[in-house]
Amino acid sequence: MSMLLFALVLNPVLYLLVQNLTGNRIGHCTTQTAVVAYVDDITIFVTVSEDIQVIRDLLRTYERAKGACLNIRKSKALVAGSWDTLLKIMDIPHCPEITIIGFRFTISIARSGNFTCSRVTGKVKALARDVYGTALCLIQRIQYVHTPLLSKIRHTAQIFSASKEHERQLLTAIS
Repeated sequence: MSMLLFALVLNPVLYLLVQNLTGNRIGHCTTQTAVVAYVDDITIFVTVSEDIQVIRDLLRTYERAKGACLNIRKSKALVAGSWDTLLKIMDIPHCPEITIIGFRFTISIARSGNFTCSRVTGKVKALARDVYGTALCLIQRIQYVHTPLLSKIRHTAQIFSASKEHERQLLTAIS
């Protein structure tokens, strides 16, 4: 019950963040994304320095109203592009890389995508190798490809595009 109550209490501040921040286009999405939340992990995308004050004000209001507070020790900031690293974001330390819902991000989106696609390609190849010698019928093989193999690829493809080499390796593994 506590997680449900936490989600209900957190939802208004997430809504306000989404409504008031500039956001960023992620992956193949056509809309701007300002906030991604999963359980108690919240990722806020700041693309303009003015958004820092908006975040600070909304979080202060939330903290006063709900009694909860941001844990700076568990928070991280990743600077990408031409962002000024001297600009402090609520005393949150800058990190060279962070992981958000299983995706590793670095200061270079291309490097982040290559790392993630390499990791997923390796996992898919290992899963395909594990099942290759088993006595599955055609229907079971198709189900196996659709469930564990393609779900890993779909999850990653929402954020990063695979290189031609990764695509070739994935097609070979699935075949």
